[in-house]
Parts: sequence; structure tokens; C-alpha cells
Amino acid sequence: MIDGIDRNILMILQGDGRVSNAEIARRVGMAPSAVLERIRKLERKGVIQGYEALLDPKSLGQRLTAFTTVHVSEAVGSTEAGAQLAQVSGVLEVRSGSGFWTTRRQN
Repeated sequence: MIDGIDRNILMILQGDGRVSNAEIARRVGMAPSAVLERIRKLERKGVIQGYEALLDPKSLGQRLTAFTTVHVSEAVGSTEAGAQLAQVSGVLEVRSGSGFWTTRRQN
């Protein structure tokens, strides 16, 4: 179960995934050790699925973002095609327009 303190910790981490444990503890008014245990628990439960770095595409020579449509014959709600498409080099996200599934590549 997620309480108000967990929600505050999650909001802080969403705003800055590199914020120090001590800073989170200061913001929520808890001891750093208690905050660290809460974060580890949220990670174990899968609430926190990972941390990522947001990159500037232009500085990496990536000047184009493209959206394309791919038609598949799998059943609505199935994620097999989305998972396969997400593994294609350069694909960052896969979204379904009718089945409403989203797949994001895990590096």
C-alpha cells in the first residue's frame, strides 16, 4: 500500500531522478535511512520501474522524430507485436490506436 509519504517521494523522484536520498529525506521530514528503505520497497514492488536519462536528440545528431502507422493482425489487447517493434533500433515508444497498449523499450 502506498501512503502519502510514498507519494511525496515518488513526486520528488519524478521531478529529479538524481536527487539525493538526504534531500528527499529533508523534503519529506524523515531520516535518510527510512527514506532509503521506502525507495527500495517501492523498487521491489515494481512501483519504481527504473531510472532514465533524458537526452537532447539534436546534440546526438538525431534531428527527426517520426510517427508511423503499422497494421498488425494480432488480437486487440495483445502486446506481442508492440514488444517486437520496441526492440527495433531507434524505436523509442510503441502505441496502439485501438487496443490502447504502450510499450517502452527497456535498455
